[in-house]
Amino acid sequence: MINNLLSILVVSCDKYSDIWEVYIKLFNKYWPECKYERYLLTNKIETQIFGFRSIAIGDDISWSDNLKKGLEKIRSKYVLILIDDHFIVDKVNDEELNNILKYFYNIDGNYLRLYPYPRPIGEINKFMGSIPEGYLYRTSVISSVWKINVLYDILKEGENAWQFELNGSIRSDKYNGFYAIKNINILPTINGIIRGKWNKMAMKILENKGIIFNQINRPIMSNKEMIIYYYSLWRSKIFNFIPWKLRRRIREIFKLDLFGSSPNDLKNRY
Repeated sequence: MINNLLSILVVSCDKYSDIWEVYIKLFNKYWPECKYERYLLTNKIETQIFGFRSIAIGDDISWSDNLKKGLEKIRSKYVLILIDDHFIVDKVNDEELNNILKYFYNIDGNYLRLYPYPRPIGEINKFMGSIPEGYLYRTSVISSVWKINVLYDILKEGENAWQFELNGSIRSDKYNGFYAIKNINILPTINGIIRGKWNKMAMKILENKGIIFNQINRPIMSNKEMIIYYYSLWRSKIFNFIPWKLRRRIREIFKLDLFGSSPNDLKNRY
């Protein structure tokens, strides 16, 4: 039976169509019990692939414009936003996830990040903590459940996903009810594509999960690019030692490019 309270939307675009089959194959392998409506955001390609229906929104405008158009086609109250190059690589505990979601619905939450990084502040229950106003990445989109009308309101035309995570966090301060998972990674994923190129380490993990890369239609990161990327992740961990109340202000004062402070590679995605 389909659950009508929540839908799943995998945010993508036609230029990433080469990874759709890999993404959906892993989704179905590690979350076979999923009973939610599943959608794939595309531009002009209309497809129905392994239980996912496309929402074709037309020409690429921006990440935020595309997402707003997609949300207009979804009729559930909540949406689980997933990113097409964050591949699920381990078993999803469907029962535990549904129990967490029930609690979230009961407290009329607006946002729930199903990824334990950055860590939430405070404690709601043994699974969840709150994300207060002023938090730098309050609207991180990775594996996030949103009340659709709240997400639609916070989105701003013309922004890419990275800009939305930064600027949308400021706009989100007018809403309470923002939460995140504390200690468990309920949707275990790995970032397979970095700035449009395959992550070498992710490819090895995916091969161990049964993915066969016979024909690769996009470039693979060089060793130099891999070093730079992992340096950016290391830099972000250093930044996270700064008290959370100061992070947003420091970024505004020094105009810091904190690519890597966010858990996803979204800066140059759209």
